[in-house]
Amino acid sequence: MMKYFVLYLLITAFVCCTRQNDERLLSAESFLPVNPQYADSILRGMSDLSSLSDADKALYGILRTYTDNRLGHEVDNDSLIRPSYNFYHDKHIKGELTDTASLRHYAQCCYYMGLYYAACDSTKQREDKLRSAVKLGEQSRDWHTSYLSYYMLSECMQLCNKDSAVQYAFKAVELYNKVNDDINNLPRLYSRIGGAYVVSGDFDNAIKYYKEGYEIAKQHNLTIVQNELCMGIAGTYMGMGATDNALEYAKIGITTASGKAKVNSLMVLAQCYATADSLTQSAEILRAIVCDSNDYVNRYLVMRYLADITMRTKEYETASTYVDSAFVSLENLYYHSLQVKDEYYQDNIQKEVRKEKLSREKERSRWQLLFALTASIIAIVFLYLRFKVLRGKERRKRYTAIKNERYKNGILLRDQEAKERQIAERQKEIEHQRALLEQKSVSMKLIQKYLLDRLDGVSTLMDGGERVSISDETWIEIEKYINMTDGNFMERLRTFHSDFSEEDYRLCMLVRLKIENEMIGKLYNITVSAVKKRKSGLKKNGFMVTDPKVDLNQIINEI
Repeated sequence: MMKYFVLYLLITAFVCCTRQNDERLLSAESFLPVNPQYADSILRGMSDLSSLSDADKALYGILRTYTDNRLGHEVDNDSLIRPSYNFYHDKHIKGELTDTASLRHYAQCCYYMGLYYAACDSTKQREDKLRSAVKLGEQSRDWHTSYLSYYMLSECMQLCNKDSAVQYAFKAVELYNKVNDDINNLPRLYSRIGGAYVVSGDFDNAIKYYKEGYEIAKQHNLTIVQNELCMGIAGTYMGMGATDNALEYAKIGITTASGKAKVNSLMVLAQCYATADSLTQSAEILRAIVCDSNDYVNRYLVMRYLADITMRTKEYETASTYVDSAFVSLENLYYHSLQVKDEYYQDNIQKEVRKEKLSREKERSRWQLLFALTASIIAIVFLYLRFKVLRGKERRKRYTAIKNERYKNGILLRDQEAKERQIAERQKEIEHQRALLEQKSVSMKLIQKYLLDRLDGVSTLMDGGERVSISDETWIEIEKYINMTDGNFMERLRTFHSDFSEEDYRLCMLVRLKIENEMIGKLYNITVSAVKKRKSGLKKNGFMVTDPKVDLNQIINEI
């Protein structure tokens, strides 16, 4: 009895509770990086965040920053990512980041903090966070975060270490080839190689890699990346003195420019015209550029280029005005940099304070644990001696009686224990099957909602008179998710009914997802009766079932 009591006290002293992440967060993370739009819809549907644990809140901040960035938003605000970074950073200091998933999430936090510091023009902080992201990404084998971090490090190094910039760019491509997870990133990696070669003065290699990236972006209709690459090619040709080629690619790039890229593209086009001595056209383009109030760099560049043009046309008074405006923009940029630098040092001071506080708490916890263990040992020894002296004989007598009774009824006890184990195992299996069914139901509902959203979009376009259908890639994606969540249903269907057409397989998918005949009719632009007729034909000719009491839904649900 005493040994069980000792074991209980020791377990009580060291036991810790663990909790899995919220299922919605895990579901959203599973769609990345292939389908960030769907992951974003899941995250934005999570309205009540107060009920989440600290770990779930940290993961939520990472996923929201990830999806926002993938959907084209710059990481210029740290309200989401900084709490997540602080959570994993504190755990890293305590030595609690031991599993691969936590290391991967910490690497992602460091990467997005690097993007935030890049948006704030904080070069030192940016480089520190990106190097941490590279190290953590390689430890956790998160090649996606690693190649993105190498990409940003190459950009960070291009002015201070040209050789490292080229080396990091090629390292990013090497790691990308291990995962091939997002085609949007591949042309950008080639663009980064081209930019590194431009800074090092190797224009021929720069043009080569820029054009390789442009062809990939053009092939996959990546308009934003096409614009970046066209501007890079135009700038490189300007550096080589090939003004006609520069103008050609600058004009192509303008057609795909939007948002902030529009400003940069117009400035490149204006520079091309100025290089070709078309000063009037260059000045008109520059005057038409509208920069944000806090975009000090572009405001300075526009004013500087206008000052250069007006000096060449001998409009000295106008040039003086532009020089003054450019100087004001530089002053604003300088004060903004000082503010960011001050915030960085304040952040470092806070980190040191937190580190010292954690160290004190850790030391206090160690002494508290030692005191608790000492008190437990003293209590155990006291109870043991008291029990041994006062009730030793009684304990031995009771033990002997229990032993004899168990010996007499040993067979009955063993049978009862076996039955109890069987019942417990059966109950455990039932609970496991119930959990699997609930998980399957949730996943199938998500896929059904995703398909219905797409069908609503198709129906809206049809009402406008345009014939639209779901793409083959979307069908493949839906089939993959059904296989993942429904026990490889489509693989079994294709194995047992290999003679079906693709339209038959898709109709089976829609029936499996319980899509109504009306929605199926809208998808195929046919009436409900025609849908019923098509189902009847598939039942008779495909599944060879002629019993009128059995419908297609029953057949497919039993597969």
